[in-house]
Amino acid sequence: MQYLIGLILILNTTFSFDQKILKDIHLKRSLKQEGEQYQFTVLDKDEKGVRSYKKDRFYYWYKAQHVIATQGASSGDLLHGGFEAYHDNKQLSKKGAFSKGLKSGEWLYWRQDGTLITAEHWKKGRLKGTETNYDKEGNVFQTTRHKRLSYKRENADSIVIGKKLSGSETILLKDSLGKITRIEKKKDGVLHGKAKDLENGKVVAKTSYKNGQPVIKKETENKATEEEKTTDTEKRRQWNIPGKKKTEEGEKSDRRKEKVKQEEVQKEKKEKPQKTAGKAPNKSNSQKKN
Repeated sequence: MQYLIGLILILNTTFSFDQKILKDIHLKRSLKQEGEQYQFTVLDKDEKGVRSYKKDRFYYWYKAQHVIATQGASSGDLLHGGFEAYHDNKQLSKKGAFSKGLKSGEWLYWRQDGTLITAEHWKKGRLKGTETNYDKEGNVFQTTRHKRLSYKRENADSIVIGKKLSGSETILLKDSLGKITRIEKKKDGVLHGKAKDLENGKVVAKTSYKNGQPVIKKETENKATEEEKTTDTEKRRQWNIPGKKKTEEGEKSDRRKEKVKQEEVQKEKKEKPQKTAGKAPNKSNSQKKN
């Protein structure tokens, strides 16, 4: 009896294992796309799919012998499990994994000669951790540290600190010795904000940019405004246009006042001799009395 029970258990385990193998084979896909051979598996329809799609992430899905990436949605069998792509010379091109359509874990990319291009890490469809880039000789030439809302990219020539939501970047340019020589700010790939030139760690020049164009300083703008005002005033004087300066009526009023002053001065001059003439007889009379 014990032998019979053991035999039944063995047969049941073998049957379950065979079913799993058949299921895995059923979920495997292979196709040629964009000059590469793809091998991957899709999500079993018996498993739960995506409850709510994230609008900021790309979902990879399979339909009609094509792998398609769509932001925030899918319309076919979601890729799930290991993924491999090969060049025409049978050399590996890409290797990674998917979890319900989203990239997950470590992803590696190779050139046709087998040298690495990039090694990156994904979590639920987002780059996370360190991304490493390699040159044709297989040496590291750039690293990028990804966070949820920001990243920091560094190589021999520069350091770039970026914000993912706003699209803004702060770029620190370096010389051959690794010293910072210039600090720039960009938005959506163009200069936007203050740029500083440095020598021995000290700022020697500043330039402001807006949408890729240099911004004129306020002092220059004020001078231009003053020149415009002066020109405008001269035109008003020529054409007697009322403005902040004296108008034609004001000038007439000034002339009248000046005329009145002159008349008063002349009147005073006439009155002085008459007064002197009136006092002389009195002086002679007093002499006679004496």
